[in-house]
Amino acid sequence: MLMPNKTFYIADTDLPLLDQAQQVTGANISVTIVKALQKLVQEQHTKEGGFEDIVVRVGSHAPFQKKQFKGKLLAAHKVRRDPAGTAVHSVVVYQTPKGYFAVRTKDTIDWTRLSNRSEQDWENWGWSQYEQERELALDIYPTLEELQPNIPVELYDAVLNVLNGDDIEILDV
Repeated sequence: MLMPNKTFYIADTDLPLLDQAQQVTGANISVTIVKALQKLVQEQHTKEGGFEDIVVRVGSHAPFQKKQFKGKLLAAHKVRRDPAGTAVHSVVVYQTPKGYFAVRTKDTIDWTRLSNRSEQDWENWGWSQYEQERELALDIYPTLEELQPNIPVELYDAVLNVLNGDDIEILDV
């Protein structure tokens, strides 16, 4: 099988970069260029699909680990976990370019609700308990069927609406 030849013209000022790329990859220059072009095309398709780099912290205690993936936000859900409404549990669902569902869960504090508290309120509030029970998690589900039992019903319905294109209400105003 004959391979077509293509000629690339490289500016003299870019030759050191070409040499460096070849040294880093350890491959011939044709393979190096094709790999770079494949990566460029893949990144462009990912970007056009609405995917971006997502970085999250995970773990139970500091120092937390950082995890990064390509994702597109589908839906988010928040629930207040205490009577005063200061502890907030949030769940966010992303879709990855491979069609997986990345679920980010975390507990946070609504500091605006705490600003007017007295010293006694702070002692009764249980800050240390919050810090001990804090959990930042990232779970990956390959299918909607596996995702469904692991997120709130309202959030699952919102995810389905986005995936079905029913997430925008057209107003006649």
